[in-house]
Amino acid sequence: MNGRIQQLLSILIALTVSGASLAGMYKWTDSSGQVHYTDSPPIDEKAKALDPRTAIPTGAEKEKSKLDKQMEEFNKRREEEKEKEEEARKAALEKKQREQQCATLRKNMQLYLTKRKMVKNVDGEIVVMPYEERLKEIETIQKEMKKVCDDI
Repeated sequence: MNGRIQQLLSILIALTVSGASLAGMYKWTDSSGQVHYTDSPPIDEKAKALDPRTAIPTGAEKEKSKLDKQMEEFNKRREEEKEKEEEARKAALEKKQREQQCATLRKNMQLYLTKRKMVKNVDGEIVVMPYEERLKEIETIQKEMKKVCDDI
């Protein structure tokens, strides 16, 4: 209970202080052209009342411009990093697919080289593959392996 009272008291003090900080601010120029900012209006000069929540300090536009430029550069770098990550992800996926394709080709090559007879399905009938056709298949697999497996 005591902690809750302290918390409420802290909030009340913070609101009071922030209210005081929003008290009137005035901008005025003296007879020599010097610009002044004060919390109370001058007696013999005409002053403009400022709202401190919206007042823009001198030089703030230049700083805002710098900040905007930095934000643009940051966003551009972030986009470039996202693009690089996406490219790397795609490259890794393509490599994995090629590795799988290469493994399948190697397995097929192993079958063609080690099996005494290769069979195929022709119009629903299983027939023995002629030797010349088998050689052509081996040659086709070798060419495909050269394309797929060489850079892995």
